[in-house]
Amino acid sequence: MYTSLINKKTNIYYYLFVLLFFLGQMIFSQESVKFEHITTQNGLSQNDVNAIYQDNKGFLWFATHDGLNKYDGYSFTVYQPNANDSLSISSNLIFDIIGDKKGNLWVGTTGSGLNYFDQLTNSFKNYKHNEENNNSLINDYIIGMLLDSKNRLWIGTQKGLDMVDLEKRETPLRFNHFTIEQSISIKSKANNINAIYEDKTGEIWVGTLHGLFTMSRDKNGEYYMNLVPKEFGFPRTTVGSITEDKYGKLLIGSSNGLFVSTDATKTKVEFVQRGFFND
Repeated sequence: MYTSLINKKTNIYYYLFVLLFFLGQMIFSQESVKFEHITTQNGLSQNDVNAIYQDNKGFLWFATHDGLNKYDGYSFTVYQPNANDSLSISSNLIFDIIGDKKGNLWVGTTGSGLNYFDQLTNSFKNYKHNEENNNSLINDYIIGMLLDSKNRLWIGTQKGLDMVDLEKRETPLRFNHFTIEQSISIKSKANNINAIYEDKTGEIWVGTLHGLFTMSRDKNGEYYMNLVPKEFGFPRTTVGSITEDKYGKLLIGSSNGLFVSTDATKTKVEFVQRGFFND
């Protein structure tokens, strides 16, 4: 029996050696990946980059804490506030960038609202919260954005979620407001929207400090933020990121770890990895 155990261990070590040998060969046989560093020495306005976006013309846009940067592969154009120019960007503190079907940009700032950049006129239009206008932006601190398949712009802020239907071409823009309190009662004033995602079926998922929500419709057909049910298997915890794999399974990064839906129907998730997962 002792000899048999030794033989089994020897076989295990042999197979492990063979496996590691071939894995090593595969790794070293692949071409090495080379990273090119682009910093302030190359013209970037600041090295703290919050978001990167590539437009339909191939230009790269970088959101930094010292302006919006456009990169053509050779040099940078930096957009910063100008007190003497009403058509300039509203803030240096850029947090997110997203483009529309026309190639123009929506730029989210930290404290100075939302900017629309018209590439044809090279000018900005600013949208901010106005206490006297209920249709204005819900909050000026923008965390993230999503432009969905129906050309609706979803804007996540520190005070809730906004949506603008760009197909309606309303002037001025009408911001529709959604908050966590539409589905649950919370003692905290924090209403941060950390993640917004549209899955392959067109459903909108929203990650917050207080759990995972979907955009559902009430009996009147109006949207509201709906907390996922207990049967879904996801805890009431902070959601940092949401995405989907090629099989249609939902992946949710949270302060409790990583969760994955059991199949493409997304009716239930299971815990797969401990740790904090963010974008």
